[in-house]
This record gives sequence, C-alpha cells and structure tokens, in this order.
Amino acid sequence: MSNLPHNLTLTFLAAGLTITGCATKKHVRTKIQPLEVRVEKLEEKSKTLETALADSERVASRADERAQSADGRVTEVSATAKTAAERAANAENTAGVAKSLAESSFQKSQDVERKLTTLGTAQASTVLADNLQLVSRDNVLFGVGAVLLSQSAREQLDTVAAKLPKAQRFALELQGFADPSGPAARNIELSQRRAEAVARYLNIRHSIPLHRMHVLGMGSEKLAQSKSVAAKRLARRVEVKLYAGDGGTTSGTRPAAATSAAVR
Repeated sequence: MSNLPHNLTLTFLAAGLTITGCATKKHVRTKIQPLEVRVEKLEEKSKTLETALADSERVASRADERAQSADGRVTEVSATAKTAAERAANAENTAGVAKSLAESSFQKSQDVERKLTTLGTAQASTVLADNLQLVSRDNVLFGVGAVLLSQSAREQLDTVAAKLPKAQRFALELQGFADPSGPAARNIELSQRRAEAVARYLNIRHSIPLHRMHVLGMGSEKLAQSKSVAAKRLARRVEVKLYAGDGGTTSGTRPAAATSAAVR
C-alpha cells in the first residue's frame, strides 16, 4: 500500500513531462515554420537577385562590346577623314602644278607661234627672192595624235625625194597641221613635230640639206565639215611643197595637185 502513492507520483510526473514536451515541440514548430518560410523566400529573392545580376552583367558586357565597336568605328572614320584630307591636299598641289605647267605651255606656245610666224615670213621671202616656182605638192598623213611616220608615209616621201631637181635651185616647204581636237597649244606642238619628222627622214634617208627645207607647224586647221572623219584625217598632215627655179626641175615634172598617202 505504501508504494502506491509513490507510483502515482511518478506517473503524474511522467504525464506532466510528456505534456510539457509536446507543448514545447509545438511551440518550437510554431516558431520555426515561419522562419523556414522566410528563409525560403529569402532564398528565392537571392536566386532572383542572382539572375538579375547575371542579366545585368550580360547587358554590361554587350554595352562594352558596343562601346568598343563604336570606338573602332570612330578610329576608322578618323583615319578615313585623315586620308581624305591628305588626298585633298595632294589634289590641290597637283592642280597647282598642272596650272603652272599649263601656263608655262601656253607661254611657250605663244613664243613658238611668234617664232614660227617670223620664220614663215622669212622663208616665203627667200622663196620669192630665188624666183622659185611650185612644182609639186603632197600630203603626208598621220594617225590621231601621232608624230611618227607610217610605212606608207615613208614610201610617199621616197617618191617626193625622187622628184627633186638635179640642180641646186630648189626648196622644200614642210607645213605641219593637226585636226581641231585638243588644245591649240598642243596642236601647234603636234604639227611642228610632224613637220620635223618629215624633214628628219628626208635629211637622213635622202641626204637633203637642212637649209633646203623650211619647217613650220601651223597648228590645227578649221574644217568646213568638222564632224567628217575624212576631213579630220586630211587635217592630220604635213604639206610637202617642192619649189624649183627655171631649168631646175627633172624631166617630165609638172606642177601637180596634192596627193595623199593612206593612213590606217
């Protein structure tokens, strides 16, 4: 009988502890669950922030790439602008040089024209003083812009040389011409060089003395039909006029109309 109260006491203590333990677990569960929810939310926010941070880094990286590309384009544009400025400066210098050359060429052409005018007058006076008469006239044709004799032109000059009188009283008048294409100064130079080419050939090939040949570059010739191909071809010529005194012509030689050699 004496052990009963003691057992009951132990039973009540155990029950009390059990109840207290259950209450404590419930209390702890009540406190922990909200914390777990908050932790989960914080983890979600952290993931969201990490994602946003990664997106921001990608955006920043793209912005850097675009900035670098823009810097490259700016550098390229600057280099292009510098090159364009240098080309413009070179073009301006070239234009200045061209202008100077043009002015110099014009001055030279004026001097040449004055000299040729004086020379032509003197030559005409010499022919008249010697009482020489026109025996033949030939046209030696040239190609466009050409100053070299063609094979047909050489053959024609060979024929002219064969007509020269055996006597010493003769003279050759070589007048060069050009078509109206191109500047006047260049045409004067071109016609002069053509006449000189004829004189050079007759001197070297046929030993005609230079003092017997009178060379004059007449420049371009105004054409009645400027658009005619044949007229332009005829304008690119050297007129070879043979003058001889009385008794100075070869047998059978008579004044003749101008003949022309074909130019291909």
